[in-house]
Amino acid sequence: MSDRLFGCCCRVLVEQAERTVKDQETMLEHKESALRSAEEHVRLLEEQVSTLRRVSEADRVELSKLRATVAELDREKDELQIAVDEKTEEEASRTDAVAARVHSCNVVFSVFLQLVRYDEKCIWLAP
Repeated sequence: MSDRLFGCCCRVLVEQAERTVKDQETMLEHKESALRSAEEHVRLLEEQVSTLRRVSEADRVELSKLRATVAELDREKDELQIAVDEKTEEEASRTDAVAARVHSCNVVFSVFLQLVRYDEKCIWLAP
């Protein structure tokens, strides 16, 4: 009887060991699947990082070009502003000169009219 009991106990122990091994294999498969999934996720993230680095570098280059363009446009704007200021001063000077000439012409014309009136008076007064 003890052999039978021993055999029965051994069978139970073997069955438990087989279930334990099967459970451990299933767990191992799940862990391997999770590992593969995590590795794939890491690979995708590394690709994204690489892409972002390329884009970032391209953006840095573009930003540098844009800054250079802005600096050049600022220089051109300053030069144009100086030219506008000079032209404005020249125009103001011309306007002042024209106003002075108009005033001089008005004075001369006024004197001329007075002379004409004086001459007309003289003609009427002459014997």
